[in-house]
Amino acid sequence: MSQPIPPSEIWSSYLDDDERDLLSGAGFGRRIGYGERPALLVIDAQRYMLGDAMLGDDELSVYPSSCREAGRSALVHIQALCEAFRRRDCPVIFTQFVLAADGSDAGIYRRKRDLLTVEGWCIEGTHGAQLVEELCSQLGDLILKKLKPSAFAGTPLLGHLIDRKVDDLVVVGGSTSNCVRA
Repeated sequence: MSQPIPPSEIWSSYLDDDERDLLSGAGFGRRIGYGERPALLVIDAQRYMLGDAMLGDDELSVYPSSCREAGRSALVHIQALCEAFRRRDCPVIFTQFVLAADGSDAGIYRRKRDLLTVEGWCIEGTHGAQLVEELCSQLGDLILKKLKPSAFAGTPLLGHLIDRKVDDLVVVGGSTSNCVRA
């Protein structure tokens, strides 16, 4: 089994020797560490993203957006991060993607995807929309509901970060790359 590639080296395989030399010679690539006031942003750690392993082959019919075992295996690490941030009195922020059952608040997102009116999706009041119990937000944590796949666009996140003097953001959770791209 191969070792995972450290985040600082992920792009290395896409560079040739000349590009690596250029970046190194220009002084890029040094680690800068974390800021003085980091926060943890947990993206959509909800049942609809994590599904239920007990369902076996039927899992995707109940939880059509499940990341399955890849998502569930991340929970223990996300939980450890939440606890570490809380111990240091650093903000822990959860996003929760929740849509009205009739789709009336989905906006342009409905052009991208059909509204799934099943218990295992992110419809308000369903099991799928709930944050996972393993991470249950605690007193002092912030939960931001959102109506599209971005924690950054169209949410009050920036105002909360500024208010809390956050200067570094650690992003984890379900479909984080989609959320950042959006």
